[in-house]
Amino acid sequence: MSDSDCPSAPIHRLPPEVLIPIFEHCIPPDNANFACLGDNVRWILLRVCRLWKYVLEGTPTMWTNLIISADTRTMTQPLKKYLSLSAQNPLWITLCEHVDGDAFQDNWCATFWELLSSSTHRWQRLRIHNVSTPINDITIHLTPLDFPVLEEVYIETWIGFVDPSEQSGQEQSWFRDAPCLQRVLDVGEDWSYSCHPPTLTHRSSTQFNAETLEYAFSFPNLLELSFHRDIYSRPMSPGSEPTIYHNIRNSTALPVRGPAI
Repeated sequence: MSDSDCPSAPIHRLPPEVLIPIFEHCIPPDNANFACLGDNVRWILLRVCRLWKYVLEGTPTMWTNLIISADTRTMTQPLKKYLSLSAQNPLWITLCEHVDGDAFQDNWCATFWELLSSSTHRWQRLRIHNVSTPINDITIHLTPLDFPVLEEVYIETWIGFVDPSEQSGQEQSWFRDAPCLQRVLDVGEDWSYSCHPPTLTHRSSTQFNAETLEYAFSFPNLLELSFHRDIYSRPMSPGSEPTIYHNIRNSTALPVRGPAI
């Protein structure tokens, strides 16, 4: 028997306030976590001993960062337990596909997506990285889209898509019911017509042009704007007037980049 397996080992006598930071250190950040929901490291920690299980299940904030990678297995029960252990805390949600990996469109388990959709009222941050499944396919499975506490949205996709509920060329309405939304970053296909509430303060996109830039300036609280570095690198044409927006504190030109995961 190893020292860690012995009930009297020092690690089994650590108080919860010491164990929790250790658990947090064991859990990789969402931008570096490629594991599927069923392989989440939290499930491994739960099985170590009764004390660890007790501490983990009694700490809802350990279950508020939910990473869902595409998986052909049925993940309804792990999702149900994960959401239950998070209590009613705000959630950080990541939906992720990986190059040469499974795709969400390979497994539209109705009970899984209904359960996930039932939690959207608690989503505080949403990150989507898709390489195969169109974004509108995901939003269809999350309807009705209700985001009362959503503050940040980060979307990376290289797949063409349209909002099926809107006429061609009209503003997409996915985040219309997100009254707290402040930060939006989108990389890839054209998200410039996505409808966002006037609360937006930070906007970043690789798809700005003259028309959509004017749309971005329509947000009364906009403080920061970032866009593709190639779009406005050309000299101004004779007689054109510079665009002036006094509220913006920072403007950044983004480098060109493609799928990273």
